[in-house]
Amino acid sequence: MGREAAGRDLLRFISLLLLGIGGANAFSRPPKTCSPRISVDPARRPSDHAPFLPLTAVANPAEKAAVASAVEHEGQRKLAQDLVTIQEYLNRDHKDLLCRWARAFCPVGDEISKANFWRGDAMTISDTQCTQVRLDGLDLRVAVAEQGIFGKPKIREVDQSITFSTQRIRSRPADVIRAMISMASTIGDEDSTASLYKIPVDDGKWVIPNNLYMNGVPWKPFTRQFFYNRIVRAVDAAIRDPSFPNRMAIKFLTPESNPAFDTYRIGTVLELVRELAFHQVSCGKRVKLCVQQKMGEGIFKGLPISLNGCRFILENMDWQSKEGEEKEGVVGTQIYFGEVGEHVVEEEDDVFILIAPQNVVGVSIIPLLEAMARKAGDRPFIVLNPSLRDRPSAGDVMQVRGREERMAFGKTFKTVFAFETQHDKGMFKINGAVGKAGHDQPWIRYVLIDNQEGLQNVNNRREVYEPVQVTEREPAD
Repeated sequence: MGREAAGRDLLRFISLLLLGIGGANAFSRPPKTCSPRISVDPARRPSDHAPFLPLTAVANPAEKAAVASAVEHEGQRKLAQDLVTIQEYLNRDHKDLLCRWARAFCPVGDEISKANFWRGDAMTISDTQCTQVRLDGLDLRVAVAEQGIFGKPKIREVDQSITFSTQRIRSRPADVIRAMISMASTIGDEDSTASLYKIPVDDGKWVIPNNLYMNGVPWKPFTRQFFYNRIVRAVDAAIRDPSFPNRMAIKFLTPESNPAFDTYRIGTVLELVRELAFHQVSCGKRVKLCVQQKMGEGIFKGLPISLNGCRFILENMDWQSKEGEEKEGVVGTQIYFGEVGEHVVEEEDDVFILIAPQNVVGVSIIPLLEAMARKAGDRPFIVLNPSLRDRPSAGDVMQVRGREERMAFGKTFKTVFAFETQHDKGMFKINGAVGKAGHDQPWIRYVLIDNQEGLQNVNNRREVYEPVQVTEREPAD
């Protein structure tokens, strides 16, 4: 009996110890890979640097005005500080780039070109200093060296200004950096674009976390959720932007989501679709999820391998929609499934999400897709990982005739998010990536810095995606 009592005491002690360490969560179920929704609108998120107090919580009009004034003052102070940071960065790390900008974009550049028409070294820029960074341009002090016929060159300083292009409204330091990146690209200095992008002044930049370990398949839940969250936010921001077209494209091609790879995992794609659908439902939208049907004639009727069984899995995955579950009744009331074509478009639908629409040998998806998009009108029409390139076959299908029109239709879809891994050869291993974090974000080329080689302790391994090029257009392969 004494031994049994001692055993009970030991079990009681272990139980108390576990409860003390983990509390109620010590025995709870692990979190799901796919969270039900993301309710934060990044466009409306308060700045980390500005004091935040909801004005609705302030009853007195005078107090409201005081709070609003304080917030505006803090924002102006932060803006001025960031502009000074950009100025210091340019003067410290980009002297040569400043000289090239002065030569290319300032009136003194024309003066130098005329002076050097007969003699190539008659006038040069010896130094350039940025005296002020504005939201609409830069002020420079340029040291011009004029070479005389005899003697040493004469140095004179001139004040010059550069005005940014007015194509984009600039109200943040990040907009100034984007304008400078465009200027660097214009003069062919692609190497400086990544350095300018990394100026530490804006908290809205998309940073790929270290150690995502995308070379390892299957991915960790954290890696998947990182991309799900970002894509949901990017789509939501695009839908909320009235100036952005309603035809949107998501390009998410990684070892787990690229159907061309033997590591393709349909679950990753469908989990992303579920996240997108749940978020739109939380915004009060009715969502239609579409997978293309079998196309062709006779024995040639079928689906691409990557979509084979996709519709069945999509409809039977865990939607938490059963009685008593968190999303009870959402399927059939706010989330619907369908094919590709105008016949599935209903007046009640608010958002359409099409999973990997693609041409097959002998049949083009373009006519069905075009008719459906036309009937959807101005409602959000989102295609995930589309493959609309021609697949020529016998019978004059997707040949040269009509190709220009098909390509033009494909270009009507504007990218809201993109992330595609780059590889040495074949499918392994990843050596970089090309990405676009949102509809109003630039394209970025990354190189993967992986120091795992030669390490005896795998815990010391680090993977870092380092930006090497930033551009407004998708980088060429």
